[in-house]
This record gives sequence, C-alpha cells and structure tokens, in this order.
Amino acid sequence: MIDLGLQTSQIANRTAIYAIEPKARNRVNTAYMVSVFCGQLVGTSVGNNLYAKGGWIRSGSASVGFIGLALVFCFAKGPREKGWVGWRGGWVIRRTDLGPNRSSGGDQDEEKATDDPAGSAVVDESAREEMLDEMAAEALRQETQDPKPKDEK
Repeated sequence: MIDLGLQTSQIANRTAIYAIEPKARNRVNTAYMVSVFCGQLVGTSVGNNLYAKGGWIRSGSASVGFIGLALVFCFAKGPREKGWVGWRGGWVIRRTDLGPNRSSGGDQDEEKATDDPAGSAVVDESAREEMLDEMAAEALRQETQDPKPKDEK
C-alpha cells in the first residue's frame, strides 16, 4: 500500500510540474527527483535518530505529526485560490474553466483555454493524446492490412 501511495503521488506531482515548462521536462524532472532524493535522505536520517532515542512511540508520534501538518497545508489553500492561502476561489472541486463541451474539441474550448495558461495545457494535452490514438489506430490498420512475413527483419 505504501508503494501504491508513493507511485500515485509521484505521478500526480510530475503531472503538475510538467505543466510549468513543457519544453524543459528533463530539467524539471531532474530538479524534482533531486529534491525527492534529498527529502528521502533527510527523512531517513530523522526517522533513525527518533527511533534510536525514543523507540516506536517517538518515531510514530513524529509520523502522525508530519501527516497532520501535511493535512493542514492541504486544507489551507482551496482548489481555486490564486494565492498561497485561502478559499476565495470557491468550494467546488470540479474545474469550471474548461468550458461545457471540453470533449468535443470545439473552437470555443480552444479560445477559452488560450486565455488561461493552465487551460491551454489541458487542451494541448488532450489534442496530443488524440493524435497519438489516431497514429496508433493507423499503425494497427496498416499492420492488419499488410502483414510482413516473419522471415524479414
């Protein structure tokens, strides 16, 4: 279960940071992974010291405290807040800035997305996924229509 949680958080964090600078994904990923490694290193060191000095009680209490602090940070900023702290953007979790027919790929969605940098990344990503799906379908069609003999390499 811990591994599932770590993998999920890594994917969510990478998705969020890739939207910052799409053309610099390698650099952003390197900076992210270095910071993750440093965090794991410091966490291991602190955890070992706490366990050595106070056993499971001190180590477990620190874990519960860190989780509580993380929850405070999570709930301090609402999903639509533009600043660091607050809930001025509203209580609705679902995004309302994508337009009514996002899946249709109409011009209205693209115009709305170009006004908002975060929205344009979503439209660009969906267009890219659509293009990859079309390419995969075309490759599959060609493969089924003209199969190559197994002897050729």
